[in-house]
This record gives sequence, C-alpha cells and structure tokens, in this order.
Amino acid sequence: MIKEEWHFRFVPILVVFLALALRAHGADSSAPPRKIHIYSTTNFESAVQRQATASNDAQNGVPEQFLVSVRTLGTPTLFEELRAIAVGGFVRYVPDDAYIISMYAEQIEEVLGIKGVQDVFFVPSAAKVAPPDLSVFGETEELDPMSEDPEVVLDILIGITDETVSTFAEVFPSWVEELRKDELGGPEVDVEWPSPGKVVVTTAVEREEAVTSWVANQTVVYWIEQRPTFILNNLYAAKATQSNDGLSFHIWRKGLRGENEIIGLADTGLDYGHCYFQDSTQQVPVCAGLGAVSGCVNRAHRKVISYRYFQDKSDALDKPGGHGTHVAGSIAGNGLPYDTFDGGAAPFAKLVFDDISLDGGRLWIPNDMSRQLFPHSYALGARLHSNSWGSNTARYTSAAKEVDEFMFENDEYLVLFAAGNSGKQGEKSIGSPATSKNAVAVGAAQNTNEAYEEYEKNYGGGKGLDQMTTFSSIGPTSDGRIKPDVVCSGASVRSASSDGDSSNANCNTKRMSGTSMASPICAGAAALVRQYFAEGFYRTGEQDLAAGFSPSASLVKAMLIQSGQPLKYLNDGKWESPASLPNNRMGFGRVDLSSVLWFGDESRFRLRVFDRVLIRTNQEKPYAFSVISPNRPFKVSLVWTDPPGVPLSSRALVHNLDLEVTLPDGSKRLGNSLIGSNGAPVADDRNNAEQVTLQTPVVGVYRVTILGADIPLGGQYYSLVVTGAFEDLNEEDEEVTTPVQQDTTTVTFSTPQPVTTSEPTVTTNPEPAPETTPAPEEPPRECTRFDRVQGSPFTGTSLPGPFIAQSGGIKLEFQSDSSIRKEGFLALYSPDSPPPTLSCQPQSAPPLRSIFGVITVGPGDDASGSLNCQWILAPARASGVTIMFEAMALEAGVERLHVETCDDAQCTHASPVAGSPFSGGEPPLIISSASPFVRLQLESLAAGPVRGGFSVVYAGSQIAECTAQDAVLTYGAGFVWDGPGRYSNRMNCQWEVRARDALRVTFFKFETERNYDKMYVEVCNDG
Repeated sequence: MIKEEWHFRFVPILVVFLALALRAHGADSSAPPRKIHIYSTTNFESAVQRQATASNDAQNGVPEQFLVSVRTLGTPTLFEELRAIAVGGFVRYVPDDAYIISMYAEQIEEVLGIKGVQDVFFVPSAAKVAPPDLSVFGETEELDPMSEDPEVVLDILIGITDETVSTFAEVFPSWVEELRKDELGGPEVDVEWPSPGKVVVTTAVEREEAVTSWVANQTVVYWIEQRPTFILNNLYAAKATQSNDGLSFHIWRKGLRGENEIIGLADTGLDYGHCYFQDSTQQVPVCAGLGAVSGCVNRAHRKVISYRYFQDKSDALDKPGGHGTHVAGSIAGNGLPYDTFDGGAAPFAKLVFDDISLDGGRLWIPNDMSRQLFPHSYALGARLHSNSWGSNTARYTSAAKEVDEFMFENDEYLVLFAAGNSGKQGEKSIGSPATSKNAVAVGAAQNTNEAYEEYEKNYGGGKGLDQMTTFSSIGPTSDGRIKPDVVCSGASVRSASSDGDSSNANCNTKRMSGTSMASPICAGAAALVRQYFAEGFYRTGEQDLAAGFSPSASLVKAMLIQSGQPLKYLNDGKWESPASLPNNRMGFGRVDLSSVLWFGDESRFRLRVFDRVLIRTNQEKPYAFSVISPNRPFKVSLVWTDPPGVPLSSRALVHNLDLEVTLPDGSKRLGNSLIGSNGAPVADDRNNAEQVTLQTPVVGVYRVTILGADIPLGGQYYSLVVTGAFEDLNEEDEEVTTPVQQDTTTVTFSTPQPVTTSEPTVTTNPEPAPETTPAPEEPPRECTRFDRVQGSPFTGTSLPGPFIAQSGGIKLEFQSDSSIRKEGFLALYSPDSPPPTLSCQPQSAPPLRSIFGVITVGPGDDASGSLNCQWILAPARASGVTIMFEAMALEAGVERLHVETCDDAQCTHASPVAGSPFSGGEPPLIISSASPFVRLQLESLAAGPVRGGFSVVYAGSQIAECTAQDAVLTYGAGFVWDGPGRYSNRMNCQWEVRARDALRVTFFKFETERNYDKMYVEVCNDG
C-alpha cells in the first residue's frame, strides 16, 4: 500500500452534488434543472450573463474550459456536435448531463444553438482544485513509512489534445518563466509537460499555495490535484486459483500454464539471474526510456523479454530480498528444469518488466501512465499488466483516469492493482490507482491450509482459503463504487527471493504477505483465462487453435468476477459470512477458475460468453437460457470498459448499463442486488461490473437483458458471461470472436433506434423513395482545390467528423506505420440530406430505388408467422449494394433476418449470403454484394409482434477498400474502409469522393494507433 499526504489548507471545498441553476434556452425551456456531480460548492457563472474578455491564454490562441449543461436525452448527435465545435475535439463527460469542453468565448452562442444544450458556464478557479481528501486513511502496515519529502507534485489536467499541442507549445515556455518567479515556485520549481493533456509541477511545500493559485487561474486548466506518494503495497497460492479447495493444479493439468502469454509488471526491480527467470543461453535486453522503447526486446529469452528502467540507478536489478523479484515469481516464475509444477500462477508466461524503483524501495511512477508506462509492454505483445503498489486515497485520481484511458483505447489490455493493506482503517481504505473503473483491484485472502501446515511450526489449524485477511483494504471508493473486484491468496505466499546478483542463479525463496502478493496471483490467473480463449478451449472444452480468439479485457475481467467464491471475514472478533456478493470487503469473491473454465462433459456446468457487443442509450439486448437443474447456480456477469472519467466529478462512471434477469415466474433480479432507501431493489448506476447469482434456480426459461440506461458518448461495448446447468436458446455464433472496435458515438444523421421505440411506425405500401443520384449525363466535376479540415490528421479512437462539402467532393487518406495494428475505420459517403427511413413493409411493396437509406424494425412491428417484412434494395444505377448493420437484437432462434442477393429487382432468383439467416445480437458489420439487387426478409416463428429489432444502413455500391492510388468515387453513396480485421503495416489508402451537390462523410468505426496511424481529411474549396 501507499502513503499519501495532502497539504491543501486554503480551499474550503466539500464533496457535494452541485445543482446548477440552469438557464433554459430556446426549445429546451421546459427541461428541468439537473444535478451535476462535481467536487465543488463554488457558484458557476453563466457565460451568457457575462461575456468574458479574452484571457491571456486565449489571446495566445489557447482555448478556455467551459462546462456545458444538457438535457438528459438531448439529441442522438449532441456529443458529436459538441466535439465538432471543441478546439482539438476536447470534450469530456461530467455525470450527470454535462460536458467539459475546450473552446473560445466567441463560440458560446454556437454551442447554445445545439438542440439539447441548456447553458454554458465558466469553470471558476476554486472548482479546479481538488478538495481536502476526505477519504485519506492511515499508513500502510507492509513497509515502514518513507521520510517526509519537502516537495509536492501537482498533477494538472489541461484541455489540450494531440491536435492542439502546437498551440500550447507556444504558451508553455511562458508558464515555466512565470512559475520560476520568486513569488511563485522560485528558480527550483520543476515544470514538465509529459503528454498533451497534462502538466506536472514539482515545488516546495511552502510555495504550493501560490503555485496552485496561479495555475488555477489559467483558462486551459480544468483540474489540479496533489499527487499521492506511491509506495509498495508460490506453490500453494498458485493452486488456490485452480480449484475450490486449493488442493490441485486442475487448470495447469488441462494444458493451460500461460504458454504464449506475455505479462507486463511494474515494481522495484528483478533479479533475472534467479533460477525462476534465468536463461543461460539468452541475454535480457535492458533499456531506459518512456513510452514504447524500440529495439528493447529479446523474444527468445525463456522468461524476461524486456527490462526497462526510468531513473538513473547503479544497477538494473532488485535489492536482496526485494519486492519486485517476489512479485514476478508469483506471476510467472518457473524454476529449472523448465517443466515442473512450481513457481508462479502462469509459469510458462513471459514478462516485460518496468523497474519503477530508485533503490529497491522508493518508487518513481511516470507522469502519465497512459503515455509513458503501459505502451511499452503493449507494443511487445503484453495484454496484462500487474501492479503491486498504490496510495492511501480512495478517490478517482488522475492516475486512475490514466489507467482507464489506456484500457479504453486498447480493448484487450487488462491492468491489475493491489487493493492495499489498510483494512484495519475500515471503509474507503482502497488505494488509487486501484480506484480506476476498468482495472481489476485485488484484495487478499488467506493461503491454503496445506501451505500453513508446511510453513508454520506447531500449526493448529484455523486458517484457510475461505477466509479474508484482516489487512486487505476495504471499499467503497469515494464515489461509492464496489472495490476490490476480486480476491486471491495474499498471506504467507512463497516466491522467488533476490540475492542482488544477476550472475548468480540462486533459487532462494521467501514468504511475504500483502495485497502485493495477491495481485500477481490474480494476474497469472487472468493469463490462463486469456490462453483458454486464445487456444480455442471455449468451443469444445479442448484445445482447438482454429477456434481461438483474442478476448477483450472486459471479458477476462468478467470471467474473473464470475469465478468469485464467498469468504468469511472477521467482524468484532467473530467470523461472519457475507449476506451476498459483491460487497466492499471481498468484491465478487475469491478467484476459482475451476468454476468458470468449461472443459466439456467433465464440467458440471455450461459456459456461454458474449464479447464486444455494442449497445446504445435506451437499447435492450435480450438473451434466453433454459435452466434444467436447480443443483447448479445460475450466474450472470456483465462488464464493460468504461470511457475515462474526469477527477473533477464526484462520480467516475460515464456509461451506465444495467443487467436484468427475469425468472420463469416473471420476477426480476437486478445487477449487484442493490437495495434503495425505501427497501426496494434499485438498478446500479455506479459500477461497470454487475452480477446476478441464483444459487438454487428453479427449472425454466430465464431471460437476461442488458439495458443501455445512459450512454452519453454514443455507444458502448460490453462482455457477458453466463454459467449454470442450462440449455442455450441463443444462436451459436452470437459472441464476437475477433477484436472489433466500432464507433463509440451515435450516427450523425437522425436514425430511429431499432429496439427502443414503444410505438413503432409500420409503413404499408410505401411510395418509392425519390432518387437523389445526379443524372449520368451530368457527372460530378473534379475539384481543383482541397483544404484540410480542422483537426486533420485524426488519430486514436475518437470518431472524426462528420465532414460536409457543399460541392465538389472530399478527399480521405489513411497512413499507418510499421508497428501496432488496430481495427481501422469504416465511413459512409452520401448526400448531405436525411436518408429515407423505412420500417416493416409487406412483400408487395416495390423495390427501394434510393441510392442510400435506413431500414429499422423495432419491438411491436408485425412479422409473426411468416415472412411479412420484406425489402428489396435496388438503388438506381447501382454497381452493387453494401449493407452495414448498426444494431441487431432479434430474439435468438425465434426471429431471423434473411439476406439474399438477387438477379433482378423482382428477386426472381435469390441466393443467401454467407451466414444468412441472422439472429440474436451480433450480425456481421458489413455485407457487400456485387449484385445491385439485395433482398432482406424478417421472419418470426412466434405468434405476436416482433420482440427485438434491427437497424441497417445501405448504399448502392460495393464497398471501396484500400488502394494506394487515388480512387475516384463518383456514385452518390457508398462505404470506404481499410478491410476486414486489422489493417496492414505501412498501409496507404486514398479516396476522392466527387459529388455535384452537398456531400457528407460519416465515420461509424475508427480505431487507430494514436499519434502513429492517421486519417487525413480534405474538403473541396473551389470558391
């Protein structure tokens, strides 16, 4: 655990809910005021009531930070419209119903003109400063407290993005000059700018107040906090995660020992000469540097493929008996010979080691973990990162935000943190960055009874895997989220012991206790889960490499919490059992992989997973399972990787999904079994992990529903895990088995959501939609001048655009480098007008001649008993047809969508496309046909109206894949993309879309390696 001391004495701010006095604006005058959860009692002044003069920063071109309040629902495109106005696209959500936006004062009226916006507020200086931390708790018991440091470190968040770094670069030298003045930080102050959105100032304690006051008055700043001081927080322990009684290596014996898995970790150093890690035939590459360090890898080494350090030190090793060597041994240590059941939880995994210690005890954490710590291990193939250190604040800090940010942008990367060793301090003793939403915070349970019998003389019993330790930190976080997430053995864990000499292949071991010891055990368990999916065990219970896929981090986390077992805990000297899981002592329980990894008939339960399923606000995703025995628990876990929050807010959750299970008798169970003040069940609106467990379920059909309660940034992917004795009523191919990262924002034209409307419009005998294609004798002209749009080139994962050219056309060019490959992009080009939108129509309806459009069916539309809904797509003068699925939530096995190519507009002869018919929740993203005629038919096998729904966007051309030459596209509508799967290294794609009238380009999917792979956008400007 880690010690953190706060010195703010001058800001009298309490943690409260701020109810802003919102000014009604335009059409939104009937909207009621909304609570906005931020750490401040300071009044926020309406920017309309006082039009500000330009600040010094603004005069230099640096944008200011404003708080924009919106209606709860707003419009489907509100976030995108704000991002299009924001300087550099900087918009951050503040629960509930507000955004921090970076812009200039003259843009205020433009923002107020957006439908759904209620008011714009200046962010006062006092509201930018972290309040006195009400959740700071006592010192750790694991290590002696460190000596007082006369300096404090201020983490300062600014509204700058990759697109606006050049603007702030002109101002930053003046910051340094000002802060070095005697009345502020003095000549000794250290000012760093480690990443676009963060500045770090190190100053003397006595100068802290003056420095903080000056920084808070800079309009580009939106948050300032004092950085906590970070300090540190297996033969039998490895068994403990593989069986309920901890007596067998059940998972290892199935062939899952971490092969081909790479795990990153950051700790005090590593004695890689220890026999758990030593390789006499290969050298360990050692390097220094921040971010992803090139050339620092040796994949032939049997254990340590890269060793990186950050600060000058006399050697690159661990001190004798050091913390880092012990932790690394618990993760993946394996003694010689290299085939024994000994060592870490994933003994055949490899390591990427980050040395964050100055001397084997004091820690130096990079100033921005999302840019400087995690990218190195990720670039070398690690998809897990273990950390046995933390602080003593339960707040959502900037460090926690950085963890969430990197995980959100890299959906396979799961970070684990030790929860802390301050359990005797009581509630809210969890330590940041374990307070991050997406990481796994690990608490500590006792070791196995077998371990104590060997380790302790005169052991008389009384300890075991079913008990929590008393030192393990307790939740919740400051904003009320459940922590820890899971528990692994962390008491008397035996692992590698450094002798401080890498040339000596010693095999010493030692025992240590703490959540520092539990976190690496859980990290090793997570590696076995990843290997289970990667090597195809999920399909048949045996290894099948052809069926393997790379799971998302949210799926791995969901599997860990799904495996959780309840533990006893000591309360007032008595051992008690928890009333339910999850709770703030043990989270979702102790990890037991034997309860969740299915190995065919020998397993007494069934496993079903759904990964990377996209959902939007007010959508529902239904699933059905028929429980056939009451003797096995029916258990459901939902996890999603949430967008990073803002530390300014007293609520960290950005996207709120809800888990609901309907029992055969019609009663419902809600995720995490929360009870409101009136004694009634309430939905969880704080956590991004939810679970429902029925220990003795009655036989019958259980309906599991995922609800998109509030998804303000447009779209959210989730993972779902179900175990029990059941028959699966869902389609076999419903889970996504390859990494996909589609859009995280809503479509930019108004499209009815497919499964949310309670009174759908049923269109009968519609007239053919008017054609919008220019006549062939008047082809689109060639543009002679293109101008790059603001913010171009675009990189990372935020959706660019939309982009509109009044005439002439738009150019797109994508370039990738030679390193990390991502999921790429998908964009629609179309006329700048709302698309024709159709719901259910009969078979007698004429073909659809519009060059692009939307087909949407929602609950209640009649398709019962036969193929009553039919659409024949026959776009005018089309060379093909491309269909993009926005969403699908058809009842599995009951409602099916047939997709067929046809020979003519009457569909005289039809052939089904691959995979048709489609059902359930996950169709292919794209279907592209060389035939200009495609038929869609919706079939329902049950009486009554449609229970689910779907929505597709279509265009009358084949999809335009990447070409190294300028591809000229002249048809009025179509799609461009990088191709299926991950894009290639050194890819260069160029398209010029020509149009006679106004043209729009809308991105539906965008995931590129930030700063390295870029999309350039230019719009015709012939004047």
